[in-house]
Amino acid sequence: MTVLTTSSAMPASDIAQADIATADAMGALFGSDLMAKILIAGGIAGILTSWNSLLLGASRLMYSMARSGMLPAWFGKLHPKYRTPVNALLFIGALSFLAPFFGVSMLVWLVDSGAPSIVIAYILVSIVFVILRRREPHMDRPLRVGGKGNGGTFIGIAAAVLCIALLSLYLPGMPAALTPPPWILFGLWWVLGAVLLFRIPSGIAPGQDAEHRLLERLKQRSPDAARSI
Repeated sequence: MTVLTTSSAMPASDIAQADIATADAMGALFGSDLMAKILIAGGIAGILTSWNSLLLGASRLMYSMARSGMLPAWFGKLHPKYRTPVNALLFIGALSFLAPFFGVSMLVWLVDSGAPSIVIAYILVSIVFVILRRREPHMDRPLRVGGKGNGGTFIGIAAAVLCIALLSLYLPGMPAALTPPPWILFGLWWVLGAVLLFRIPSGIAPGQDAEHRLLERLKQRSPDAARSI
Protein backbone atom coordinates (compact mmCIF):
# COMPACT_ATOMS: atom_id res chain seq x y z
CA MET A 1 0.00 0.00 0.00
CA THR A 2 2.91 2.36 0.70
CA VAL A 3 4.38 1.76 -2.77
CA LEU A 4 0.97 2.05 -4.43
CA THR A 5 0.13 5.30 -2.62
CA THR A 6 3.53 6.86 -3.32
CA SER A 7 3.56 5.89 -6.99
CA SER A 8 0.03 7.20 -7.57
CA ALA A 9 0.57 10.49 -5.74
CA MET A 10 3.32 11.92 -7.97
CA PRO A 11 4.57 11.63 -11.54
CA ALA A 12 7.44 9.19 -12.06
CA SER A 13 9.80 12.04 -12.91
CA ASP A 14 9.10 13.75 -9.59
CA ILE A 15 9.52 10.52 -7.63
CA ALA A 16 12.92 9.95 -9.25
CA GLN A 17 14.10 13.37 -8.04
CA ALA A 18 12.60 13.13 -4.54
CA ASP A 19 14.92 12.83 -1.54
CA ILE A 20 12.30 11.01 0.55
CA ALA A 21 9.65 9.81 -1.89
CA THR A 22 7.06 8.75 0.70
CA ALA A 23 7.23 12.09 2.52
CA ASP A 24 7.04 14.07 -0.69
CA ALA A 25 4.07 11.96 -1.79
CA MET A 26 2.30 12.63 1.50
CA GLY A 27 2.86 16.34 1.05
CA ALA A 28 1.56 16.21 -2.51
CA LEU A 29 -1.58 14.28 -1.52
CA PHE A 30 -2.52 16.72 1.23
CA GLY A 31 -1.04 19.80 -0.42
CA SER A 32 0.89 20.59 2.76
CA ASP A 33 4.55 20.33 3.78
CA LEU A 34 3.36 19.81 7.36
CA MET A 35 1.96 16.37 6.47
CA ALA A 36 5.30 15.43 4.92
CA LYS A 37 7.07 16.42 8.14
CA ILE A 38 4.58 14.44 10.23
CA LEU A 39 5.31 11.34 8.15
CA ILE A 40 9.07 11.86 8.61
CA ALA A 41 8.56 12.21 12.37
CA GLY A 42 6.64 8.94 12.40
CA GLY A 43 9.42 7.26 10.44
CA ILE A 44 12.05 8.50 12.90
CA ALA A 45 9.97 7.21 15.80
CA GLY A 46 9.76 3.81 14.11
CA ILE A 47 13.54 3.72 13.62
CA LEU A 48 14.12 4.57 17.30
CA THR A 49 11.90 1.71 18.44
CA SER A 50 13.82 -0.63 16.13
CA TRP A 51 17.11 0.57 17.64
CA ASN A 52 15.78 -0.14 21.12
CA SER A 53 14.81 -3.69 20.19
CA LEU A 54 18.14 -4.29 18.44
CA LEU A 55 20.06 -3.04 21.48
CA LEU A 56 18.01 -5.29 23.72
CA GLY A 57 18.45 -8.34 21.52
CA ALA A 58 22.13 -7.83 20.67
CA SER A 59 23.18 -7.34 24.29
CA ARG A 60 21.35 -10.49 25.41
CA LEU A 61 22.86 -12.39 22.49
CA MET A 62 26.37 -11.35 23.52
CA TYR A 63 25.54 -12.32 27.11
CA SER A 64 24.43 -15.78 25.98
CA MET A 65 27.51 -16.17 23.78
CA ALA A 66 29.71 -15.27 26.74
CA ARG A 67 27.93 -17.86 28.90
CA SER A 68 28.52 -20.52 26.23
CA GLY A 69 32.22 -19.71 25.97
CA MET A 70 32.08 -18.16 22.50
CA LEU A 71 32.92 -14.68 23.81
CA PRO A 72 35.09 -13.66 26.78
CA ALA A 73 33.36 -13.95 30.16
CA TRP A 74 33.58 -10.14 30.49
CA PHE A 75 30.54 -9.81 28.20
CA GLY A 76 28.51 -12.04 30.52
CA LYS A 77 28.70 -9.75 33.53
CA LEU A 78 25.31 -8.71 34.94
CA HIS A 79 24.53 -5.42 36.63
CA PRO A 80 24.28 -6.03 40.39
CA LYS A 81 20.98 -4.13 40.68
CA TYR A 82 19.18 -4.30 37.34
CA ARG A 83 20.49 -7.75 36.29
CA THR A 84 21.15 -6.55 32.75
CA PRO A 85 24.29 -7.44 30.71
CA VAL A 86 26.01 -4.18 31.54
CA ASN A 87 29.32 -4.77 29.74
CA ALA A 88 27.61 -5.95 26.57
CA LEU A 89 25.38 -2.86 26.62
CA LEU A 90 28.37 -0.55 27.10
CA PHE A 91 30.29 -2.26 24.29
CA ILE A 92 27.40 -2.03 21.82
CA GLY A 93 26.70 1.56 22.86
CA ALA A 94 30.33 2.53 22.25
CA LEU A 95 30.32 0.90 18.80
CA SER A 96 27.06 2.64 17.92
CA PHE A 97 28.53 5.98 18.96
CA LEU A 98 31.69 5.47 16.88
CA ALA A 99 29.97 3.98 13.81
CA PRO A 100 28.97 7.31 12.14
CA PHE A 101 32.61 8.40 12.14
CA PHE A 102 33.48 5.48 9.79
CA GLY A 103 31.85 7.38 6.93
CA VAL A 104 28.89 6.70 4.67
CA SER A 105 30.72 4.22 2.42
CA MET A 106 31.84 2.01 5.29
CA LEU A 107 28.38 2.06 6.88
CA VAL A 108 26.79 1.04 3.56
CA TRP A 109 29.31 -1.79 3.20
CA LEU A 110 28.61 -3.00 6.72
CA VAL A 111 24.85 -2.95 6.20
CA ASP A 112 25.10 -4.66 2.80
CA SER A 113 27.45 -7.34 4.14
CA GLY A 114 24.91 -8.27 6.79
CA ALA A 115 22.00 -8.64 4.36
CA PRO A 116 22.99 -12.09 2.95
CA SER A 117 23.68 -13.40 6.45
CA ILE A 118 20.20 -12.35 7.57
CA VAL A 119 18.61 -14.19 4.64
CA ILE A 120 20.78 -17.26 5.36
CA ALA A 121 19.48 -17.14 8.94
CA TYR A 122 15.93 -17.14 7.57
CA ILE A 123 16.79 -20.18 5.41
CA LEU A 124 18.26 -22.07 8.36
CA VAL A 125 15.22 -21.28 10.52
CA SER A 126 12.93 -22.63 7.79
CA ILE A 127 15.02 -25.80 7.42
CA VAL A 128 15.14 -26.38 11.18
CA PHE A 129 11.38 -25.83 11.29
CA VAL A 130 10.88 -28.67 8.78
CA ILE A 131 13.39 -30.93 10.57
CA LEU A 132 11.63 -30.45 13.91
CA ARG A 133 8.29 -31.24 12.31
CA ARG A 134 9.79 -34.51 11.07
CA ARG A 135 11.75 -35.52 14.16
CA GLU A 136 9.58 -34.06 16.92
CA PRO A 137 5.99 -34.25 15.64
CA HIS A 138 4.57 -34.32 19.18
CA MET A 139 6.61 -31.42 20.54
CA ASP A 140 4.61 -29.00 22.69
CA ARG A 141 4.11 -25.97 20.43
CA PRO A 142 2.26 -22.85 21.66
CA LEU A 143 1.55 -22.04 17.99
CA ARG A 144 1.34 -24.89 15.49
CA VAL A 145 1.79 -23.40 12.03
CA GLY A 146 -0.19 -25.21 9.37
CA GLY A 147 -2.35 -27.26 11.73
CA LYS A 148 -1.86 -30.90 12.68
CA GLY A 149 -1.36 -32.25 9.15
CA ASN A 150 1.45 -31.70 6.68
CA GLY A 151 0.51 -28.07 6.13
CA GLY A 152 3.33 -26.84 8.36
CA THR A 153 5.92 -28.90 6.47
CA PHE A 154 4.79 -27.44 3.15
CA ILE A 155 4.91 -23.93 4.62
CA GLY A 156 8.45 -24.52 5.92
CA ILE A 157 9.66 -25.87 2.56
CA ALA A 158 8.03 -22.95 0.73
CA ALA A 159 9.67 -20.49 3.13
CA ALA A 160 13.10 -22.06 2.55
CA VAL A 161 12.67 -21.97 -1.24
CA LEU A 162 11.52 -18.35 -1.22
CA CYS A 163 14.41 -17.33 1.04
CA ILE A 164 16.90 -19.05 -1.28
CA ALA A 165 15.38 -17.10 -4.17
CA LEU A 166 15.74 -13.93 -2.13
CA LEU A 167 19.40 -14.75 -1.40
CA SER A 168 20.09 -15.13 -5.12
CA LEU A 169 19.22 -11.45 -5.64
CA TYR A 170 22.53 -10.49 -4.01
CA LEU A 171 24.62 -12.50 -6.51
CA PRO A 172 26.51 -10.78 -9.37
CA GLY A 173 24.28 -9.86 -12.29
CA MET A 174 21.13 -9.72 -10.16
CA PRO A 175 19.11 -6.55 -9.36
CA ALA A 176 20.46 -6.26 -5.80
CA ALA A 177 23.99 -7.50 -6.57
CA LEU A 178 26.55 -6.53 -3.94
CA THR A 179 29.87 -4.87 -4.74
CA PRO A 180 33.17 -6.59 -3.77
CA PRO A 181 33.71 -4.75 -0.41
CA PRO A 182 30.48 -6.08 1.17
CA TRP A 183 31.33 -9.62 0.02
CA ILE A 184 34.77 -9.30 1.60
CA LEU A 185 33.19 -8.17 4.87
CA PHE A 186 30.64 -10.98 4.54
CA GLY A 187 33.48 -13.51 4.36
CA LEU A 188 35.26 -11.94 7.32
CA TRP A 189 32.05 -12.11 9.40
CA TRP A 190 31.78 -15.84 8.67
CA VAL A 191 35.44 -16.45 9.52
CA LEU A 192 34.92 -14.64 12.84
CA GLY A 193 31.78 -16.69 13.44
CA ALA A 194 33.70 -19.92 12.83
CA VAL A 195 36.39 -18.86 15.31
CA LEU A 196 33.75 -18.14 17.97
CA LEU A 197 31.95 -21.40 17.20
CA PHE A 198 35.08 -23.46 17.83
CA ARG A 199 35.44 -21.84 21.25
CA ILE A 200 32.43 -23.83 22.45
CA PRO A 201 33.55 -26.93 24.37
CA SER A 202 33.14 -30.09 22.30
CA GLY A 203 31.49 -33.33 23.32
CA ILE A 204 28.19 -31.78 24.50
CA ALA A 205 25.43 -34.09 23.27
CA PRO A 206 22.11 -32.44 22.31
CA GLY A 207 19.20 -32.65 24.71
CA GLN A 208 16.99 -30.64 27.03
CA ASP A 209 19.77 -30.27 29.61
CA ALA A 210 22.52 -29.52 27.06
CA GLU A 211 22.84 -25.91 28.23
CA HIS A 212 23.31 -26.95 31.85
CA ARG A 213 25.96 -29.50 30.88
CA LEU A 214 27.71 -26.87 28.77
CA LEU A 215 27.79 -24.42 31.68
CA GLU A 216 29.21 -27.10 33.97
CA ARG A 217 31.96 -27.81 31.43
CA LEU A 218 32.79 -24.11 31.25
CA LYS A 219 33.00 -23.86 35.04
CA GLN A 220 35.51 -26.68 35.04
CA ARG A 221 37.52 -25.13 32.24
CA SER A 222 37.66 -21.53 33.43
CA PRO A 223 37.24 -20.12 36.96
CA ASP A 224 36.60 -16.67 35.45
CA ALA A 225 33.71 -18.02 33.39
CA ALA A 226 32.34 -19.72 36.50
CA ARG A 227 32.29 -16.44 38.41
CA SER A 228 30.51 -14.64 35.55
CA ILE A 229 27.90 -17.40 35.34
